[in-house]
Amino acid sequence: MNMAITGEFTNLEIDLREPDRMTDLFEDAEFFVSEVTLQIFDYKQGDVGIERKDVNDFIGSFKTRDPKKTSIWDQLNRISEFEGYAYLIIVGHYEDSDYMSQRKCSKKEFNGALNSIATRYYGRIQIRQVDYGIQEDEEFVEAVTKILHSHRHGKASQQRGLKVSPTTKYTMPAKILALVDGIDTVAQEIADHHDLETIHDVVGLDRKMLMEVDGIGKKKAEKIVNDLGI
Repeated sequence: MNMAITGEFTNLEIDLREPDRMTDLFEDAEFFVSEVTLQIFDYKQGDVGIERKDVNDFIGSFKTRDPKKTSIWDQLNRISEFEGYAYLIIVGHYEDSDYMSQRKCSKKEFNGALNSIATRYYGRIQIRQVDYGIQEDEEFVEAVTKILHSHRHGKASQQRGLKVSPTTKYTMPAKILALVDGIDTVAQEIADHHDLETIHDVVGLDRKMLMEVDGIGKKKAEKIVNDLGI
């Protein structure tokens, strides 16, 4: 794993239910790891808590109707009560999920869930996504390291999010914007123009900001705001 930023932290708590390989990867990144039982997070360092969700688990948790299984909303309600900084990191994108290939969840449903979370828990839970694949665990460790480093050095308020890998066609905010009919061709332009890096940034858009982008007039701006409910 090649990272410019390493752990440098006195301790990182990892929930006992997390795979052993994650402990090894964080130790390789120069963290001092303690394996403990965490009640609401998978990873915790001081006042920063991080929940990791595989994209299939994430979709399953908001699609489930089994009363014996915990829904994503129940889990996020508990996380939102944390008196600190809470993060949800989703490993993978909709296109990586089994639900897409099996046609059990539409892209609109997936992005709608992300948008609902960003709106409902605005200012309490921040969402990140990392790419799915052979290096997914390493990318997750890198994302966590950057988050904790930003808090340790007082840069959390300046760092609004982690950009999706440049190998991805659209960044996550652009994918949400692209849900609106007729906007897919300028979705990434909107994201780039306003430096959108997280779902929270999308929620913060208004009509005037949208109309600053070439090709977005009053009607299109109105449609984006109404369709996304922002």
